[in-house]
Amino acid sequence: MLLSRADIKQFIIKHLKEGLSGEEMRQLEIFMQQSAENREQVTRLLNKESIQEGLEQLYGSKAAVWEKLHADVKPARRRLNVVWMRRVAAGLLLMLATVFTWLLVQRYGLDQTPTGVLANIPAPSQTKAYVTLPNGQKVLLDSLTAAGGLSPRMTNDGIVYQQAVGAASARNTLTVPRGSKPVRLILADGTEVWVNVASSLTYTTSFSGPERMVEMTGEAYFNVAHNSRQPFIVKGKNAIIKVYGTVFNVNAYEDEQETIATLFSGSISITQPGSGASGMMKPGQQATVGEMGDLHVTDLTNMDEPISWVKGRFFFENSKLQAILRQLSRWYDVEIVYEGEVAGKTFSADLSRDKSLVSMLRILEAGGVKTRLEGRKVTVKP
Repeated sequence: MLLSRADIKQFIIKHLKEGLSGEEMRQLEIFMQQSAENREQVTRLLNKESIQEGLEQLYGSKAAVWEKLHADVKPARRRLNVVWMRRVAAGLLLMLATVFTWLLVQRYGLDQTPTGVLANIPAPSQTKAYVTLPNGQKVLLDSLTAAGGLSPRMTNDGIVYQQAVGAASARNTLTVPRGSKPVRLILADGTEVWVNVASSLTYTTSFSGPERMVEMTGEAYFNVAHNSRQPFIVKGKNAIIKVYGTVFNVNAYEDEQETIATLFSGSISITQPGSGASGMMKPGQQATVGEMGDLHVTDLTNMDEPISWVKGRFFFENSKLQAILRQLSRWYDVEIVYEGEVAGKTFSADLSRDKSLVSMLRILEAGGVKTRLEGRKVTVKP
């Protein structure tokens, strides 16, 4: 068996996590004996100084590395130490997976472009979002001026668009297109909504009825203002979510097979209107609603992936290549074309969303995926 660079990365991560089998160790030894370059590659990936350098390059400083790890594994109250230690181990392994990929890219071509690259595409630097008013007029949110009843204000987290309180009730739609920065919106009741790229939120400018109803497509993160007398209801693809005051994320993109709701605090009920299937959720749980009406609620051990986009990160943990490429397609506004079968390939990484598309493609190529960028089309080969 001829080992690829991606194989070597996975072998070393497995070696650190649980140890290699006799056959896998033999393959690694054969790989190292084939050339001085191969031996150097494995030695560097296991070198403490190289790993530390990679982590500091990725996260900015040694303090930022520890801050990131602490944030990922901060224990809940009254949790057993063994649970916290498992989180520490999982966090370290994911950081190692990311830095090993970074080291491979550094060693084999940060100064080169992926196969067939004709031009680079930077990460979105501004919002292209707009509000559609009841009369059909589209108002861009591209400057610090009031637009569609939304007044922008600066915060430590950037620009926040706040619905004016007391405005005449109207039904508006906020659209965040592909290739745009996400938008943070504060509704008239104080509910905060982060609307992701390639997503939309339809809402009323005031909530005067028995319930607060919004509709969404794509992905949004909600921090709902508590009001026991006026429940907050989110309508998405294949799912209706009812809450009174809580924090949750909903992923309901049309090109994804399932609608996924993740609960961070409070409680919510989720219903599939077609089949009538419903369930209650507790913090730390995720519900998936399939196209056929099936609904499943499971406990999550890692809550980073669902909220990573709000924090400006791409977080992948054994994520399928096709799912990763769908995220990149929305973020960079590019078309993905496949030449050959790529099913089965998975990646684990924690990366800034500020990276250019070429930087992301280099990381995929270090993992054994061939890509070609032409204009706004990315061709992917196994």
